[in-house]
Amino acid sequence: QKLNAATAELVKLTDEYASMKTVINETDKTNASLEEENRGLKLQVQDLQALLMEQGTIDNNLMSHVNTEVDKWKKLLEETEEKLVEERKRNHIQAQQLDATKL
Repeated sequence: QKLNAATAELVKLTDEYASMKTVINETDKTNASLEEENRGLKLQVQDLQALLMEQGTIDNNLMSHVNTEVDKWKKLLEETEEKLVEERKRNHIQAQQLDATKL
């Protein structure tokens, strides 16, 4: 009777072991799949970070060029305004001279 009970217990433990082994194997497969997916996602993140850095460099270069052009136009505008002021002064002086010659 003890032998039958021990045999039954051994069969029960063997079934439990087989069941746990199946669960562990499935968990290992799931973990391997998730690790593979994780590696792929990390590569995507690295690619996106590189793309963002490249885009940032392009944007910086573009903004630098735009700022250079804006500075050129500001300088040109200042020179034009100075010329206008000088021309107005000349016109004012000429107008005064004409008025003086009329008197």
